[in-house]
Amino acid sequence: MIITVDDMENDVDKYLEIVQNEEVLITENDKLIAVLSKPDDEKMQILSSLVGIAKGDGDVSLDKIKTERLSKYN
Repeated sequence: MIITVDDMENDVDKYLEIVQNEEVLITENDKLIAVLSKPDDEKMQILSSLVGIAKGDGDVSLDKIKTERLSKYN
């Protein structure tokens, strides 16, 4: 189903129900900007298994990421 951002804003509950059976493509100015889909159980299990796998103190600010990335090239 293809809808506009305005459609989504005006009737969120309706589209949350529809997405249980089919993907909802959201457009703005005739351009696709988002896809709303039902969570896939297998993908959610994989995602859950990755939680906590990253090293560090949990500080993942953009500034810290940028600094770490740039330090690799200096």
